Amino acid sequence: MSASHISVDQVLTIGVEEEFYLADRESLRAVSRAGEVVAGAAAVLGERVQAELFASQVELVSTPHASAADLRAELVFLRRTGAAFAASSGCVLVAAGSAVLNDWPLPVFNTGRYREIGRRFESVLHRMRAEPNGCHVHLGTLAWSEALALTNHLRPWLPVLQALCVNSPFAGGRHRGCLSWRHFDFGSWPQARPAPILTESVYARQMDSWVSDGKILDRRMMYWYARPSEHVPTVEIRIADANWDLDVIMLMVLLARGLGTALLAEIRAGVYFPQIGRGQVERAHRLAAGTGPTGPGISPLTGTALPMSACLQLLLDRARPGLEAAGDVELVTELMAALRFRRTGAERQLILVQSGGTLRDLVRMAAIEEVADGSDIAEPARPGP
Repeated sequence: MSASHISVDQVLTIGVEEEFYLADRESLRAVSRAGEVVAGAAAVLGERVQAELFASQVELVSTPHASAADLRAELVFLRRTGAAFAASSGCVLVAAGSAVLNDWPLPVFNTGRYREIGRRFESVLHRMRAEPNGCHVHLGTLAWSEALALTNHLRPWLPVLQALCVNSPFAGGRHRGCLSWRHFDFGSWPQARPAPILTESVYARQMDSWVSDGKILDRRMMYWYARPSEHVPTVEIRIADANWDLDVIMLMVLLARGLGTALLAEIRAGVYFPQIGRGQVERAHRLAAGTGPTGPGISPLTGTALPMSACLQLLLDRARPGLEAAGDVELVTELMAALRFRRTGAERQLILVQSGGTLRDLVRMAAIEEVADGSDIAEPARPGP
């Protein structure tokens, strides 16, 4: 489908939720100070800063944007504000997919809901070796039925986006033999999987069944890799590691938006999508976590073996109409070139250690203190109504 069939008002909005962990400024080990950091930052950010399951984690949540530049400006502001309040509590805000240095067992944040999760799912938490930190993308604004349909169409493409963001080869004090340990640690949750092919009845039946059987506490605990959001009119994609390099995040977000916009146009035109088997999709995600964008992959179109680099080219081709409609082609091209030159966060971590760096050096590298784009800490202007 060409860009001429996609009008500007059909381009999806983009929002981002970034999870970070807090490390003590001296020891550089994960530290349970989320309560004080969130309380302080909330005076500036309001509900855009939130606690997470583990007491060392902080989540920063953007508002929805049409413009890539506006989203980036807000992410810079959120990161700098979060880092400033982390510093006031004697710690640093770290953007890595897994906590590099930490204590175990992992401390659960002391609120009613999280305490209940910790109590009911103690065996799951016991299997996790490090706090997993993700970057979630929201694509909107969508009616529920279209969000459900778009989830199905996005499903086989998500491993390719995941591969770009691998950033957790080290976790819990050691190398884990992959590029994204967060993927495997987070997979301790039985519901942290690719969604099945969804219809409204399948979705409702699965949700109601898991809640009534006690497999999840509530619908918010359904950690499918993509699904219609339960609280905003979007599709939420949750496959990426947290990354200190904002270029990586923006590349993944813009590709997701371009692909989602193009696929939504196909949905509205009644175009059939390939139903890749769940086992093939799960294998594709494991390959993405294991070797990133330069290793083997699974074709999103056929489910057969294909180098991940070739899968990425398929995604770029499929997303191009959406990228053109959003005016993002040139920026995505620049960000792709930057990624190829600088490499993924995981590769940069490995290079640092192979050249004599320590795990403490990795934490320093992933700490959010400065964002090299000239922005200051002032709140960027919000788009008008």
